[in-house]
Amino acid sequence: MGQSMKEVFDNWNIQTQLWFRRIAYDRLPTGKTLGVFVLSAFWHGFYPGYYLTFVLCAFLVYAGRGMRRKIRPFFLNNRILKFFYDILSWIFTIFVLNYSAASFDLMDMERAFKFLALGIGVFILQFLSLF
Repeated sequence: MGQSMKEVFDNWNIQTQLWFRRIAYDRLPTGKTLGVFVLSAFWHGFYPGYYLTFVLCAFLVYAGRGMRRKIRPFFLNNRILKFFYDILSWIFTIFVLNYSAASFDLMDMERAFKFLALGIGVFILQFLSLF
């Protein structure tokens, strides 16, 4: 399991990822990551939950890249801080992966939105409990 959504997807199904890279990522002029995830949703089928999952995952990859670029450098100077950063990013990646995959399993858009709204509420409560 990777420390970021990108690492998880890069190692999920390596041969399929290479095919997606050749067919879509390398050929798209813009929106490469989103394009690959939409193609992956199309590949899986036509349930709305598939598209919700893969589009959400694309945005999570974008967010993860930005956070890693901006936040991670603060932790690289100290081995202990880097160790805790690595553990927390791994735990957060597992949480986010499971959260985003729920709509894939639910397939139905209404049930998926209910679950996602519940998850956002739980996340906000957990975040607020830190203060």
